[in-house]
Amino acid sequence: GFKLRCTNRIPFSRGLGSSAAAIVCGVLLANHCLGAPLSPSECLRIATELEGHPDNVTPCLSGGVCAAVRTERGEVLYSNVPLALELRAVLFIPEISVTTVHARALLPATVAREDALFNVARSSLLVAALASGRADLLAEATRDRLHQPFRLPMFPAGATLLRNAMDAGALGAFSSGAGPSVLALCDSEPAAEHVRDRLVSSAREQSVAGTAITLELTARGAYVD
Repeated sequence: GFKLRCTNRIPFSRGLGSSAAAIVCGVLLANHCLGAPLSPSECLRIATELEGHPDNVTPCLSGGVCAAVRTERGEVLYSNVPLALELRAVLFIPEISVTTVHARALLPATVAREDALFNVARSSLLVAALASGRADLLAEATRDRLHQPFRLPMFPAGATLLRNAMDAGALGAFSSGAGPSVLALCDSEPAAEHVRDRLVSSAREQSVAGTAITLELTARGAYVD
């Protein structure tokens, strides 16, 4: 046997998918050490079982933007969404942390039909907007009624940060994962820098400690070098 020490640079319990990244790295490393007996689809299946859902491990493995589901038989089906937009992501990562278990406990057991339809329609619009290059649709396509209204109160500054990101020119702004991090989409580096600066100043005005970073989207998934 051997001991492995891993450094995960993704902050924990911030809605950034750190557990999915760690799981994918572990699966790929084990597969590599064993001579790569597992296919990409088998690696995805194992990673999904360990994570509990395919939402985060799928883009970790495949790269880019993708939609994924797990069928009743346990099969993971996914498709990459071709991006017709040059996007930058701006993240504000507060120092407070919220566990996934706690974030899930905040959600109601049932939702109103109109709220479910609201989200389904905008999820479809989001995929269409990304694939067709319709940046003007992202603000509406990233609106939500199923989780942000229940989770944002655990990070009181979140709603103001989202509003200020949009006022600063973001194409869309929303909670990253289960939160409390805030993510904004921009169409250029200058726009992203402006939104980042506004998030920093907004957080300072509310006495919220955290870090704001700008990220590029990558179409390449995880790999062993």
